[in-house]
Amino acid sequence: MKIFSLLFILIFFVSCGENPSKKQNNKIKITQKKSSTSTIKLYENYQAKNNNLPNVVFVAIDAHANTKLAISNLRWSAENYGFNLIALKNVENNDPQYEQHIQKGLNQAINDLNLKPTKVFLIGFSGGARMALDYAQHHKADGVIMLGAGPGKQSTEFTFPIAMVSGTQDFNFNEQYYPINSPQIFNSNLITLHWRGKHEWPDSSIIDEAVSFVLYTSSTITEKDINRKSQLERAKQAQQQNNLFFYFKELELIFKTSTGEIHKKTQQSIQDIRKSKKAILYFHRFNKSLASEQFLKQVYIKGLDNKPMDWWKQTLENMDKMIASKNSILADSHARSKAFMGILLYSKTSAAISGRGNAKLLPKYLEIYKLFEPHNPDLYYFKAAYAYALSDNDGAIENLKQALKYGFDDDKKLHQSFPQMIISAAKK
Repeated sequence: MKIFSLLFILIFFVSCGENPSKKQNNKIKITQKKSSTSTIKLYENYQAKNNNLPNVVFVAIDAHANTKLAISNLRWSAENYGFNLIALKNVENNDPQYEQHIQKGLNQAINDLNLKPTKVFLIGFSGGARMALDYAQHHKADGVIMLGAGPGKQSTEFTFPIAMVSGTQDFNFNEQYYPINSPQIFNSNLITLHWRGKHEWPDSSIIDEAVSFVLYTSSTITEKDINRKSQLERAKQAQQQNNLFFYFKELELIFKTSTGEIHKKTQQSIQDIRKSKKAILYFHRFNKSLASEQFLKQVYIKGLDNKPMDWWKQTLENMDKMIASKNSILADSHARSKAFMGILLYSKTSAAISGRGNAKLLPKYLEIYKLFEPHNPDLYYFKAAYAYALSDNDGAIENLKQALKYGFDDDKKLHQSFPQMIISAAKK
């Protein structure tokens, strides 16, 4: 049996019994009621015309409390299924009291909007995904969607359904990945979905697949509510691109959200792929690239302190060459490594600036940082802070201008680090 042959069988079954898909209504607006329980509103919400699931609430947590971004990516699903969407603006990265703040924001929204939730799901991006998962483990929750982050070394055996989504170039991809011979393939409570992208919110259609999974697995919707056509289109696209990884993941999703003949046929195809020599070789290369990444991370961590700039310039040149490769496995692997360097440099530079790291190496860190991420606003914020520490006000102003130009918007951090005179001069 050919690896991709199941696609045509599934199309036959779906074409015989699929419901017509719902049309999206673009006139739905975000409500902005004034809070009745507090002078400070802790959330924004999206109210769709389709009210099929009036007692279902999705709580969205963005790593930077960007409620507009969260709602813009989730409103399609909210309209498709008719649930209540709440995006919290009182929870973000490095919040030591995030559990209490999630609860407080949710309670305020429930009271303001007169909701009577029987099911609550959480969806978070990056650090927001970790907070969502941790909250769900300590409070009543019916499912979690993690975007751009995973449970890491934690057990993936949860009492609620969990869907994880990340780009194949996301530096957190390894936190979600499990191989095709993993028992998680047949864990009906878990799915990982991937797309060709970096550490950012995925496309709304991919999020919608994760939403449908947690709704179906929690018995909130039935199989007839699943947009099987979309799943088949993604499988077909993966087939045309000869991307066995994406194809296999789409089959896994269909298998876990189906019954009857589709379920049986998909299960058989999954088993055939797991035995296929082509698939075994493909995923051997895939897993080898992940192992290589882990090794290189240690090399890069040590190299920040002991490797010369010429070595780093050559390393970056090799990375960029591989990222441009037509071999998607190698290209994505090196893209993840380059993204990891951005996180590593931020961490090392931040520690050195604050006195927790090696301050003597700060000029080198900044030089390597600029090499890898020349348009990163945090780089120029650090350069400004370093210049200001050396009493170089002109240097601080010029670098702060660059930071603002490239999107630095942490006003609180600015005022903690610089006097108003420097900030005002940089904003001119």
